[in-house]
Amino acid sequence: VAFRIIGVATTRSRGMNLGEIEKIEDVEKAIRTVVQTAQKMAGVLLEDVLVCFSGGYPKSYGVVGTTKITGQQVTEVDIGTALTNCDIPDYGPFRQVIHALPVNFALDDRTGLEDPRGQAGEELTVDLHLMTADKNMVDNVIQVIRGSHLDLAGLCFSPYLSGMSSLTEDELNLGTACIDLGAGISGVTIFLKKQMIFGASVRMGGSHITQDITKAFSISFDAAERIKNLH
Repeated sequence: VAFRIIGVATTRSRGMNLGEIEKIEDVEKAIRTVVQTAQKMAGVLLEDVLVCFSGGYPKSYGVVGTTKITGQQVTEVDIGTALTNCDIPDYGPFRQVIHALPVNFALDDRTGLEDPRGQAGEELTVDLHLMTADKNMVDNVIQVIRGSHLDLAGLCFSPYLSGMSSLTEDELNLGTACIDLGAGISGVTIFLKKQMIFGASVRMGGSHITQDITKAFSISFDAAERIKNLH
């Protein structure tokens, strides 16, 4: 999909720690700051937002679903039935699904199909990548967006968008791991055949490097941050 950037803004992160919300009021102020600046540059009113995050202890699951083909050719109904038949794991009441992406289709003895619609066969199998996150973290994100007088269009795992936006088509197709290095938390996603097949996060980021420099040379955090960025 062709798109162009018409407005952009940045501000210092406030009220966040390790990719999760610590103080809602500070996060709302930061959001309002960037939204107002971006709206002014773009000359449009921002209403719907897509929010990406890296916290919430994301977990990946690989699930499989099968169905018999009702007609002579695979239809969208057959794909929907196969997805419905996926054996969803018991991830618990305190977690919420944020991604449910079909990564592979198989028709009888043929696998690696990206789109089986219109093809003849007897049994359709789908491999689904399921990702969950901490429900409280998701609820906090929703509350912050509503408190900023915005409508939430969707939630997304940040390293997933980083990979989709930065990797080339060949890298996405052949298989690549993308590391999204943040301040207090870093995420990793693995792509194969243009689909995310795994995602996770580690509570370590650029701020830990800055802290090490601060302790090693007994200098201020700002001075250590400057040294890290320059060298």
